[in-house]
Amino acid sequence: MKKILMILSLLFLISFSYAATPNFDVYSNTAILIDAKSGNVLFEKNANQKAYPASTTKTLTALIALEKISDLEEEIIPSHQAVFSVPTGSSIAYFSENEKLTAEQVLYGLMLPSGNDAANILAEHISGSNAEFAKLMNETAKRLGAENSNFVNPSGLHDDMHYTTAADMAKIAFSAMQNPRFREIVSRSEYTVPPTNVSSKSRTFRTTNKLLTPGEYYLEYATGIKTGYTTQAANCLIASASKDGVDLISVVLGGNNIPVGKSAVYTDTLNLFQFGFNNYFNKVLIEKDTFVKTITPKKAGKTELNLITENEINITLENGDTSIFEENITLNDNIVAPIKKGDVLGTISYSKDGTVIGYSNLLADKDIAKEPWYSVLGRILATILLGLLSLVVCVILLGVILRIYNEIRKRIKRRRKGNR
Repeated sequence: MKKILMILSLLFLISFSYAATPNFDVYSNTAILIDAKSGNVLFEKNANQKAYPASTTKTLTALIALEKISDLEEEIIPSHQAVFSVPTGSSIAYFSENEKLTAEQVLYGLMLPSGNDAANILAEHISGSNAEFAKLMNETAKRLGAENSNFVNPSGLHDDMHYTTAADMAKIAFSAMQNPRFREIVSRSEYTVPPTNVSSKSRTFRTTNKLLTPGEYYLEYATGIKTGYTTQAANCLIASASKDGVDLISVVLGGNNIPVGKSAVYTDTLNLFQFGFNNYFNKVLIEKDTFVKTITPKKAGKTELNLITENEINITLENGDTSIFEENITLNDNIVAPIKKGDVLGTISYSKDGTVIGYSNLLADKDIAKEPWYSVLGRILATILLGLLSLVVCVILLGVILRIYNEIRKRIKRRRKGNR
Protein backbone atom coordinates (compact mmCIF):
# COMPACT_ATOMS: atom_id res chain seq x y z
CA MET A 1 0.00 0.00 0.00
CA LYS A 2 2.87 2.39 0.70
CA LYS A 3 4.01 2.23 -2.92
CA ILE A 4 0.54 2.59 -4.32
CA LEU A 5 1.24 5.68 -6.45
CA MET A 6 4.29 4.19 -8.04
CA ILE A 7 2.48 0.96 -8.93
CA LEU A 8 -0.52 2.83 -10.28
CA SER A 9 1.57 5.17 -12.40
CA LEU A 10 3.56 2.30 -13.90
CA LEU A 11 0.32 0.69 -15.06
CA PHE A 12 -0.40 3.46 -17.53
CA LEU A 13 3.08 4.89 -18.01
CA ILE A 14 3.53 6.63 -21.35
CA SER A 15 0.04 5.72 -22.51
CA PHE A 16 -1.28 9.17 -23.40
CA SER A 17 -0.36 11.25 -26.44
CA TYR A 18 0.75 14.85 -26.23
CA ALA A 19 -1.66 17.52 -27.46
CA ALA A 20 0.28 20.79 -27.56
CA THR A 21 2.33 21.50 -30.70
CA PRO A 22 6.00 22.50 -30.23
CA ASN A 23 7.46 25.41 -32.17
CA PHE A 24 11.11 24.34 -32.12
CA ASP A 25 13.40 21.84 -33.83
CA VAL A 26 14.81 18.81 -32.02
CA TYR A 27 18.39 18.19 -33.12
CA SER A 28 18.96 14.86 -31.36
CA ASN A 29 18.08 11.67 -33.21
CA THR A 30 15.43 10.62 -30.72
CA ALA A 31 13.69 12.40 -27.86
CA ILE A 32 10.74 12.24 -25.51
CA LEU A 33 9.21 14.47 -22.83
CA ILE A 34 6.89 13.00 -20.19
CA ASP A 35 4.97 14.18 -17.16
CA ALA A 36 6.92 12.84 -14.18
CA LYS A 37 3.72 12.34 -12.16
CA SER A 38 1.71 10.19 -14.54
CA GLY A 39 4.11 9.19 -17.30
CA ASN A 40 1.93 10.85 -19.92
CA VAL A 41 3.78 11.70 -23.11
CA LEU A 42 3.92 15.44 -23.79
CA PHE A 43 6.24 15.28 -26.82
CA GLU A 44 8.18 12.68 -28.75
CA LYS A 45 10.46 12.35 -31.74
CA ASN A 46 11.40 8.84 -32.92
CA ALA A 47 10.87 7.76 -29.30
CA ASN A 48 10.72 4.05 -30.19
CA GLN A 49 13.73 4.12 -32.50
CA LYS A 50 16.66 1.93 -31.46
CA ALA A 51 19.51 3.91 -29.90
CA TYR A 52 22.59 3.38 -27.75
CA PRO A 53 22.20 4.77 -24.21
CA ALA A 54 25.87 5.15 -23.20
CA SER A 55 26.14 6.10 -19.51
CA THR A 56 22.45 6.93 -19.15
CA THR A 57 22.42 3.16 -18.57
CA LYS A 58 23.59 3.94 -15.05
CA THR A 59 20.08 5.19 -14.27
CA LEU A 60 18.92 1.58 -14.37
CA THR A 61 21.98 0.39 -12.47
CA ALA A 62 21.32 2.88 -9.69
CA LEU A 63 17.63 1.97 -9.54
CA ILE A 64 18.44 -1.72 -9.14
CA ALA A 65 21.07 -0.96 -6.49
CA LEU A 66 18.57 1.05 -4.47
CA GLU A 67 16.03 -1.76 -4.75
CA LYS A 68 18.53 -4.41 -3.64
CA ILE A 69 20.49 -2.51 -0.97
CA SER A 70 18.24 -1.35 1.86
CA ASP A 71 20.99 0.18 4.00
CA LEU A 72 23.20 2.63 2.11
CA GLU A 73 25.74 2.43 4.91
CA GLU A 74 26.35 -1.18 3.89
CA GLU A 75 30.05 -1.80 3.30
CA ILE A 76 31.27 -2.54 -0.21
CA ILE A 77 34.86 -3.55 -0.97
CA PRO A 78 35.85 -3.37 -4.68
CA SER A 79 37.54 -6.33 -6.30
CA HIS A 80 40.55 -6.16 -8.58
CA GLN A 81 38.34 -7.10 -11.53
CA ALA A 82 35.80 -4.36 -10.83
CA VAL A 83 38.43 -1.64 -10.65
CA PHE A 84 40.90 -2.66 -13.33
CA SER A 85 38.58 -3.96 -16.05
CA VAL A 86 37.49 -0.42 -16.94
CA PRO A 87 38.82 0.57 -20.38
CA THR A 88 41.51 3.24 -20.44
CA GLY A 89 40.12 6.69 -21.09
CA SER A 90 36.59 5.96 -19.90
CA SER A 91 35.08 7.83 -16.97
CA ILE A 92 35.89 6.56 -13.48
CA ALA A 93 35.34 7.53 -9.86
CA TYR A 94 38.89 6.48 -8.91
CA PHE A 95 37.88 3.84 -6.41
CA SER A 96 40.61 1.43 -5.34
CA GLU A 97 40.84 -2.30 -4.96
CA ASN A 98 40.03 -3.41 -1.36
CA GLU A 99 38.89 0.10 -0.42
CA LYS A 100 36.25 0.14 2.30
CA LEU A 101 33.33 2.10 0.90
CA THR A 102 29.65 2.51 1.62
CA ALA A 103 26.92 1.79 -0.88
CA GLU A 104 26.03 5.48 -0.80
CA GLN A 105 29.57 6.51 -1.74
CA VAL A 106 29.62 4.08 -4.67
CA LEU A 107 26.21 5.31 -5.86
CA TYR A 108 27.40 8.90 -5.87
CA GLY A 109 30.51 7.77 -7.73
CA LEU A 110 28.23 6.12 -10.25
CA MET A 111 25.82 8.99 -10.88
CA LEU A 112 27.88 12.18 -10.50
CA PRO A 113 31.26 11.58 -12.20
CA SER A 114 29.73 8.63 -14.11
CA GLY A 115 32.22 6.13 -12.77
CA ASN A 116 32.39 2.94 -14.79
CA ASP A 117 34.35 1.44 -11.91
CA ALA A 118 31.41 2.26 -9.62
CA ALA A 119 29.06 0.45 -12.01
CA ASN A 120 31.24 -2.66 -11.93
CA ILE A 121 31.53 -2.50 -8.14
CA LEU A 122 27.77 -2.36 -7.66
CA ALA A 123 27.14 -5.09 -10.23
CA GLU A 124 29.59 -7.47 -8.54
CA HIS A 125 28.29 -6.64 -5.07
CA ILE A 126 24.69 -7.35 -6.05
CA SER A 127 24.98 -10.18 -8.59
CA GLY A 128 28.55 -11.45 -8.44
CA SER A 129 29.47 -10.39 -11.97
CA ASN A 130 28.56 -7.96 -14.71
CA ALA A 131 27.02 -10.76 -16.78
CA GLU A 132 24.68 -11.83 -13.98
CA PHE A 133 23.81 -8.23 -13.22
CA ALA A 134 22.92 -7.68 -16.88
CA LYS A 135 20.33 -10.42 -16.55
CA LEU A 136 18.85 -8.55 -13.61
CA MET A 137 18.91 -5.33 -15.63
CA ASN A 138 16.89 -6.90 -18.42
CA GLU A 139 14.42 -8.47 -16.00
CA THR A 140 13.93 -5.10 -14.31
CA ALA A 141 13.58 -3.27 -17.60
CA LYS A 142 10.88 -5.66 -18.76
CA ARG A 143 9.07 -5.27 -15.43
CA LEU A 144 9.04 -1.51 -15.96
CA GLY A 145 7.63 -1.85 -19.46
CA ALA A 146 10.89 -1.24 -21.33
CA GLU A 147 10.27 -3.91 -23.94
CA ASN A 148 12.58 -2.62 -26.69
CA SER A 149 15.85 -2.63 -24.76
CA ASN A 150 18.70 -5.02 -24.11
CA PHE A 151 21.48 -4.37 -21.61
CA VAL A 152 24.74 -6.28 -21.43
CA ASN A 153 26.72 -4.26 -18.87
CA PRO A 154 26.02 -1.93 -15.93
CA SER A 155 27.93 1.09 -17.24
CA GLY A 156 26.78 1.68 -20.80
CA LEU A 157 30.15 1.03 -22.43
CA HIS A 158 29.41 0.40 -26.08
CA ASP A 159 28.28 -2.99 -27.25
CA ASP A 160 26.19 -3.51 -30.37
CA MET A 161 23.83 -5.63 -28.28
CA HIS A 162 23.45 -2.94 -25.60
CA TYR A 163 20.62 -0.77 -26.85
CA THR A 164 17.37 0.93 -25.88
CA THR A 165 14.89 3.61 -26.98
CA ALA A 166 14.06 7.04 -25.62
CA ALA A 167 10.62 5.76 -24.61
CA ASP A 168 12.14 2.86 -22.67
CA MET A 169 14.65 5.09 -20.90
CA ALA A 170 11.80 7.42 -19.96
CA LYS A 171 10.02 4.49 -18.31
CA ILE A 172 13.16 3.57 -16.40
CA ALA A 173 13.81 7.17 -15.34
CA PHE A 174 10.16 7.58 -14.34
CA SER A 175 10.41 4.59 -12.02
CA ALA A 176 13.77 5.68 -10.62
CA MET A 177 12.42 9.12 -9.76
CA GLN A 178 9.79 7.51 -7.51
CA ASN A 179 12.65 6.62 -5.16
CA PRO A 180 13.52 9.48 -2.74
CA ARG A 181 17.15 8.38 -2.40
CA PHE A 182 17.59 8.31 -6.16
CA ARG A 183 16.12 11.81 -6.47
CA GLU A 184 18.47 13.03 -3.74
CA ILE A 185 21.55 11.55 -5.40
CA VAL A 186 20.90 12.82 -8.94
CA SER A 187 19.96 16.31 -7.76
CA ARG A 188 23.36 16.91 -6.15
CA SER A 189 26.01 18.87 -8.01
CA GLU A 190 28.79 17.45 -5.84
CA TYR A 191 29.49 14.92 -3.11
CA THR A 192 32.56 14.40 -0.93
CA VAL A 193 33.92 11.01 0.10
CA PRO A 194 35.93 11.27 3.34
CA PRO A 195 39.32 9.55 3.77
CA THR A 196 39.19 5.77 3.61
CA ASN A 197 41.51 2.89 4.47
CA VAL A 198 43.41 3.43 1.20
CA SER A 199 43.04 7.17 0.71
CA SER A 200 44.24 9.74 3.23
CA LYS A 201 42.48 12.58 1.45
CA SER A 202 38.85 13.39 0.81
CA ARG A 203 37.56 13.16 -2.75
CA THR A 204 34.83 15.35 -4.20
CA PHE A 205 32.66 14.05 -7.01
CA ARG A 206 31.14 16.65 -9.33
CA THR A 207 28.21 15.99 -11.59
CA THR A 208 28.60 15.81 -15.34
CA ASN A 209 25.06 17.22 -15.72
CA LYS A 210 25.52 20.84 -16.86
CA LEU A 211 21.90 21.67 -16.01
CA LEU A 212 22.90 21.53 -12.34
CA THR A 213 26.07 23.62 -12.46
CA PRO A 214 26.61 27.34 -13.24
CA GLY A 215 27.23 27.95 -16.90
CA GLU A 216 25.60 28.15 -20.30
CA TYR A 217 23.16 25.31 -19.73
CA TYR A 218 22.34 25.84 -16.06
CA LEU A 219 18.62 25.51 -15.29
CA GLU A 220 17.38 26.59 -11.87
CA TYR A 221 14.46 24.17 -12.09
CA ALA A 222 16.63 21.13 -12.92
CA THR A 223 16.52 18.18 -10.49
CA GLY A 224 18.71 15.53 -12.22
CA ILE A 225 19.38 12.91 -13.83
CA LYS A 226 22.24 11.45 -15.99
CA THR A 227 24.49 12.19 -18.95
CA GLY A 228 26.12 9.78 -21.36
CA TYR A 229 28.52 9.66 -24.27
CA THR A 230 30.25 7.14 -26.49
CA THR A 231 31.36 7.55 -30.08
CA GLN A 232 28.58 5.25 -31.27
CA ALA A 233 25.86 6.71 -29.04
CA ALA A 234 26.91 10.35 -29.40
CA ASN A 235 25.76 12.63 -26.58
CA CYS A 236 22.84 11.47 -24.47
CA LEU A 237 20.97 13.09 -21.59
CA ILE A 238 18.16 12.07 -19.30
CA ALA A 239 17.02 15.12 -17.35
CA SER A 240 14.33 16.15 -14.90
CA ALA A 241 12.99 19.51 -13.84
CA SER A 242 10.23 20.88 -11.63
CA LYS A 243 8.47 24.26 -11.73
CA ASP A 244 5.21 25.42 -10.15
CA GLY A 245 4.14 21.86 -9.46
CA VAL A 246 4.84 20.62 -12.99
CA ASP A 247 7.42 17.79 -12.93
CA LEU A 248 9.03 16.75 -16.21
CA ILE A 249 11.42 14.09 -17.44
CA SER A 250 13.12 14.33 -20.83
CA VAL A 251 15.27 11.84 -22.70
CA VAL A 252 17.40 12.82 -25.70
CA LEU A 253 19.68 10.29 -27.35
CA GLY A 254 22.05 10.62 -30.28
CA GLY A 255 22.86 14.31 -29.94
CA ASN A 256 25.65 16.02 -31.81
CA ASN A 257 26.74 19.66 -32.00
CA ILE A 258 24.22 21.82 -33.78
CA PRO A 259 25.36 24.41 -36.39
CA VAL A 260 25.68 27.22 -33.88
CA GLY A 261 28.25 25.20 -31.98
CA LYS A 262 26.11 24.34 -28.98
CA SER A 263 25.27 20.97 -27.47
CA ALA A 264 22.30 19.32 -29.14
CA VAL A 265 21.25 17.39 -26.06
CA TYR A 266 21.28 20.42 -23.75
CA THR A 267 19.64 22.68 -26.31
CA ASP A 268 16.96 20.06 -26.96
CA THR A 269 16.44 19.43 -23.26
CA LEU A 270 16.05 23.12 -22.42
CA ASN A 271 13.62 23.58 -25.30
CA LEU A 272 11.61 20.56 -24.20
CA PHE A 273 11.39 21.80 -20.64
CA GLN A 274 10.36 25.29 -21.76
CA PHE A 275 7.70 23.71 -23.96
CA GLY A 276 6.41 21.67 -21.03
CA PHE A 277 6.33 24.51 -18.53
CA ASN A 278 4.71 26.91 -21.02
CA ASN A 279 1.94 24.56 -22.10
CA TYR A 280 1.02 22.56 -19.01
CA PHE A 281 -0.02 23.28 -15.44
CA ASN A 282 -0.40 21.34 -12.21
CA LYS A 283 -3.90 20.76 -10.82
CA VAL A 284 -4.19 19.57 -7.21
CA LEU A 285 -7.13 17.21 -6.84
CA ILE A 286 -6.70 16.76 -3.10
CA GLU A 287 -3.97 17.81 -0.68
CA LYS A 288 -2.04 15.69 1.80
CA ASP A 289 -3.62 15.33 5.28
CA THR A 290 -7.04 16.32 3.96
CA PHE A 291 -10.06 15.06 5.94
CA VAL A 292 -12.10 12.69 3.78
CA LYS A 293 -14.52 10.69 5.94
CA THR A 294 -15.56 9.87 9.52
CA ILE A 295 -16.15 6.24 10.50
CA THR A 296 -16.97 4.28 13.66
CA PRO A 297 -14.80 1.14 13.76
CA LYS A 298 -16.12 -2.11 15.11
CA LYS A 299 -15.26 -2.89 18.76
CA ALA A 300 -14.51 0.78 19.37
CA GLY A 301 -17.75 1.59 21.11
CA LYS A 302 -19.08 4.89 19.88
CA THR A 303 -15.62 6.35 19.25
CA GLU A 304 -15.41 8.01 15.84
CA LEU A 305 -12.32 8.14 13.65
CA ASN A 306 -11.39 10.58 10.89
CA LEU A 307 -9.68 9.36 7.73
CA ILE A 308 -7.12 11.63 6.07
CA THR A 309 -5.10 11.43 2.86
CA GLU A 310 -1.56 10.08 2.98
CA ASN A 311 -0.34 12.13 0.04
CA GLU A 312 -1.35 14.82 -2.39
CA ILE A 313 -3.04 13.77 -5.61
CA ASN A 314 -2.38 16.00 -8.57
CA ILE A 315 -2.21 15.88 -12.32
CA THR A 316 -0.49 17.80 -15.08
CA LEU A 317 -2.97 19.21 -17.59
CA GLU A 318 -2.65 21.18 -20.79
CA ASN A 319 -3.42 24.87 -20.43
CA GLY A 320 -7.15 25.48 -20.72
CA ASP A 321 -8.12 21.94 -19.71
CA THR A 322 -11.12 22.13 -17.35
CA SER A 323 -11.67 18.40 -16.96
CA ILE A 324 -13.81 17.14 -14.08
CA PHE A 325 -12.55 14.05 -12.26
CA GLU A 326 -14.65 11.41 -10.54
CA GLU A 327 -13.86 10.74 -6.88
CA ASN A 328 -14.10 7.23 -5.46
CA ILE A 329 -13.63 6.22 -1.80
CA THR A 330 -13.00 2.58 -0.90
CA LEU A 331 -12.78 1.38 2.72
CA ASN A 332 -11.08 -1.80 3.91
CA ASP A 333 -13.32 -4.68 4.88
CA ASN A 334 -13.96 -5.26 8.58
CA ILE A 335 -12.29 -2.21 10.16
CA VAL A 336 -11.90 -3.25 13.80
CA ALA A 337 -10.28 -1.61 16.84
CA PRO A 338 -7.56 -1.40 18.05
CA ILE A 339 -6.29 1.03 15.41
CA LYS A 340 -3.03 2.97 15.37
CA LYS A 341 -2.64 6.48 14.04
CA GLY A 342 -1.43 6.19 10.45
CA ASP A 343 -2.96 2.76 9.80
CA VAL A 344 -4.16 2.39 6.21
CA LEU A 345 -7.94 1.91 6.26
CA GLY A 346 -8.87 2.60 2.65
CA THR A 347 -8.11 4.60 -0.48
CA ILE A 348 -9.39 7.61 -2.36
CA SER A 349 -8.92 7.79 -6.11
CA TYR A 350 -9.71 10.12 -8.97
CA SER A 351 -10.47 9.04 -12.50
CA LYS A 352 -11.43 10.44 -15.87
CA ASP A 353 -13.33 8.48 -18.50
CA GLY A 354 -12.67 5.29 -16.55
CA THR A 355 -8.91 5.85 -16.28
CA VAL A 356 -7.55 6.26 -12.77
CA ILE A 357 -5.45 9.41 -12.51
CA GLY A 358 -4.04 8.88 -9.04
CA TYR A 359 -4.93 7.82 -5.58
CA SER A 360 -3.92 7.99 -1.95
CA ASN A 361 -4.16 5.77 1.08
CA LEU A 362 -6.64 6.89 3.71
CA LEU A 363 -5.03 6.94 7.15
CA ALA A 364 -6.39 6.91 10.69
CA ASP A 365 -5.85 10.33 12.25
CA LYS A 366 -5.50 8.99 15.81
CA ASP A 367 -5.12 5.88 17.96
CA ILE A 368 -8.29 4.03 18.92
CA ALA A 369 -8.16 1.35 21.60
CA LYS A 370 -10.34 -1.71 21.59
CA GLU A 371 -13.30 -1.20 23.88
CA PRO A 372 -12.45 -3.00 27.21
CA TRP A 373 -14.47 -6.04 28.28
CA TYR A 374 -15.98 -4.29 31.27
CA SER A 375 -17.19 -1.49 29.02
CA VAL A 376 -18.74 -4.03 26.68
CA LEU A 377 -20.26 -5.84 29.68
CA GLY A 378 -21.54 -2.53 31.00
CA ARG A 379 -23.20 -1.77 27.69
CA ILE A 380 -24.77 -5.23 27.63
CA LEU A 381 -26.02 -4.86 31.20
CA ALA A 382 -27.25 -1.38 30.44
CA THR A 383 -29.10 -2.73 27.43
CA ILE A 384 -30.62 -5.51 29.55
CA LEU A 385 -31.60 -3.12 32.33
CA LEU A 386 -33.05 -0.73 29.81
CA GLY A 387 -35.01 -3.61 28.34
CA LEU A 388 -36.23 -4.67 31.78
CA LEU A 389 -37.12 -1.12 32.66
CA SER A 390 -39.00 -0.79 29.41
CA LEU A 391 -40.80 -4.04 30.21
CA VAL A 392 -41.71 -2.81 33.69
CA VAL A 393 -42.94 0.47 32.29
CA CYS A 394 -44.98 -1.41 29.70
CA VAL A 395 -46.49 -3.65 32.42
CA ILE A 396 -47.33 -0.63 34.56
CA LEU A 397 -48.84 1.20 31.60
CA LEU A 398 -50.80 -1.90 30.68
CA GLY A 399 -52.07 -2.16 34.26
CA VAL A 400 -53.08 1.47 34.24
CA ILE A 401 -54.84 1.05 30.92
CA LEU A 402 -56.64 -2.06 32.19
CA ARG A 403 -57.75 -0.25 35.34
CA ILE A 404 -59.01 2.68 33.30
CA TYR A 405 -60.75 0.28 30.94
CA ASN A 406 -62.41 -1.62 33.82
CA GLU A 407 -63.45 1.61 35.48
CA ILE A 408 -65.04 2.82 32.26
CA ARG A 409 -66.91 -0.51 31.94
CA LYS A 410 -68.22 -0.24 35.51
CA ARG A 411 -69.47 3.27 34.91
CA ILE A 412 -71.19 2.21 31.74
CA LYS A 413 -72.89 -0.68 33.56
CA ARG A 414 -74.06 1.59 36.36
CA ARG A 415 -75.53 4.04 33.89
CA ARG A 416 -77.39 1.24 32.12
CA LYS A 417 -78.88 0.00 35.43
CA GLY A 418 -79.96 3.54 36.36
CA ASN A 419 -81.78 3.92 33.09
CA ARG A 420 -84.02 0.84 33.63
